Amino acid sequence: MKISKYGITLSLLRQQDIEFVSQKFYPMDEIPSDESAENTPGNVQEWIDSIYTFKNFYYIIEYKGVKIGMINDKVLDWKSRTSVIDLLFWDESYMDSVAPMLTLLCLLETGFHYLNWNEYKTIVSQNDSKRISILKSLGFVLQKGNNPDQEYLLSREHFETKATKVLEEAREYIDVALGEGYMLLEAADYKTGVAQKIEYHITESGIYLYRRGISGGRKYSMVG
Repeated sequence: MKISKYGITLSLLRQQDIEFVSQKFYPMDEIPSDESAENTPGNVQEWIDSIYTFKNFYYIIEYKGVKIGMINDKVLDWKSRTSVIDLLFWDESYMDSVAPMLTLLCLLETGFHYLNWNEYKTIVSQNDSKRISILKSLGFVLQKGNNPDQEYLLSREHFETKATKVLEEAREYIDVALGEGYMLLEAADYKTGVAQKIEYHITESGIYLYRRGISGGRKYSMVG
């Protein structure tokens, strides 16, 4: 599965990505923010296995033709339509660019507008002012608590009312050739059942997306 908009492409982690992702993590001192054993570099295979059971979706972020990091949509609850986002760049200097905002928008719009998602949660250090600023501009709300790692929540309603300015600014990054962007469900996604899961939730949301067949898969065109 690929999601592409605003010059960002999110590609669902696959078996063939294990070596690439492992090489990116091993030289680093930092691992995904929850730092649990299941998220250590040596367990990328477990990440992939959890994708096939629809528990966690891990995407490689591509920006300007370069793979720059990952965004993880974890603890997926398909009944309550809630999940936890984790954003990680191989090079943290990307946090000074527009890439984090565009990456989050790419995922959030897909969830809220096409999968009928209700809420996203993310955990961030209280000292990480860059991430906090981005989260607030998108409508994330800090939950009460005094822990060093703070929890922010974003509902569909808050996103639609608070992120209008950001969405308008992001339109400058839409690739004219790609139009409003797309979601590509590939042949491999139909073999694992991921595509069927996604399509069920698109249908259930009552939203029609233009689609066409692409080499055993389906390409859905996004709307603004």
